[in-house]
Amino acid sequence: MKLLVPAFLLLALGYLVTAEVVDSFEKKCSQFFLMGKPPTELSGSHYRKICPEKTAGDCEFATLYDTNHKIPVYCAYLFQKQGRCKRRSTWDIDPQHPSFNRGQWNVAEAKVPECLTDHCLNRGFHGYIVTGGVPGNNAIKGGVNIPSYFWSGFCCVDNNKVTKFSGACYGVNDNSNYVEWTTIDGLDAKLEKEYKTVGFKVFSNNCANSPKLQDECKK
Repeated sequence: MKLLVPAFLLLALGYLVTAEVVDSFEKKCSQFFLMGKPPTELSGSHYRKICPEKTAGDCEFATLYDTNHKIPVYCAYLFQKQGRCKRRSTWDIDPQHPSFNRGQWNVAEAKVPECLTDHCLNRGFHGYIVTGGVPGNNAIKGGVNIPSYFWSGFCCVDNNKVTKFSGACYGVNDNSNYVEWTTIDGLDAKLEKEYKTVGFKVFSNNCANSPKLQDECKK
């Protein structure tokens, strides 16, 4: 099933993106996931797997979309030095509290690509990011849910897919300006509770057992 996904739904970059609803991420756009494996699958018929078919430049990522809450569960992509596509292409999808958007989460949004560029890409390695939101109890016009949390996990691997470092952060979408930096294991445990999915993993491999995230990523 092919569709034109409006920019404000997927990219918020001011142009239309041709995307495709697919049955399997692994068969259609596995390149956006570490080792070709997406996060643990959530149960329910209201989720849609979306793969990009044609985009402008290198701004491409895979999206798991929640049709009930009308927000993405997560977006995943292979990190590249691609200018305006850095993280802004994902977090602008969901409603954010002004204090959250302009505060420590804004700092975290900038730190993750900076860290992956300096300590991963510039060393000839490869960086993967999965980032998303947890549905909250309120919605804005049109029934678009206001997430209670936003989260992001990243993993850097060498050419042999051996993990060099990884890390994660999550924040409460309110005026508390609270953002927690943690490990992939820590994020997995948090999302297992939030998504009510036993054994939930952001990266379905050994990335969670990699060296702890470098301090440079959260300075």
